[in-house]
Amino acid sequence: MHNAMQMQVRRIGKVHVIDFRGEVAGPWAMRARQSLSHLLSNQMIENLLIDLRDLKTVDSLGAKAIIDPIGENTKCGLVAGRGSVMDMFQHIDLKDRVKILNSENDVLDFFGQEFVEQGKELEAEKRAHQRIKTALPLEFSWTDEDGREIWFHAIVTDLSEGGLFAEYLDLAEAELVGQKIDPYDFKMLQLVVKLPGLGELHAKGKVVRTTWHDQIGLGIEFYQLKEDDRIKLRQFLQ
Repeated sequence: MHNAMQMQVRRIGKVHVIDFRGEVAGPWAMRARQSLSHLLSNQMIENLLIDLRDLKTVDSLGAKAIIDPIGENTKCGLVAGRGSVMDMFQHIDLKDRVKILNSENDVLDFFGQEFVEQGKELEAEKRAHQRIKTALPLEFSWTDEDGREIWFHAIVTDLSEGGLFAEYLDLAEAELVGQKIDPYDFKMLQLVVKLPGLGELHAKGKVVRTTWHDQIGLGIEFYQLKEDDRIKLRQFLQ
């Protein structure tokens, strides 16, 4: 059962994300087809992101099992996995609506608008800072017990002058961060957010909450935000 097919479904904004693990080959290919067909026939899914990075093995039947259930009206991207996995997808018809995405920047370019819940500015909430929905690349790091700086990636889907909420594309990174960071530990993170037209926002922050259900991400409160970065942030929020 070590290589049994695992399929997890979650959402980022208007995008359904499916994470495959283990193998989709032989009898597991049929299981994948059944699971995907059931999901897609029971929900109106317009935007679908299939993450293949943690898929160990797939055969030609498995590749077809992943692609064939995708409807004609569904915009779909495949996050590229290991070479042997992607070789199998090169030998089947991906159809015009399915695109292979080789990096998180490719994913943001392809699904940027769909990651944002349209019309969901949160100004009406009684918060200290105006918050807006967005889709921005985030890099964050902390220093481990051995003094090594470890970097991770996520997507900022909610931003304010006081902090942000970020969601993961890579479940493996999410799990590792979950093992290392506890909101009650108050670890200080180094943050880099890329603001379109304004360059990079550099800040320090602390995790104040984590989520592991429909959303898989973390809320971070800004600390020690330099004045030039604060001005950049305000310009973007306006």
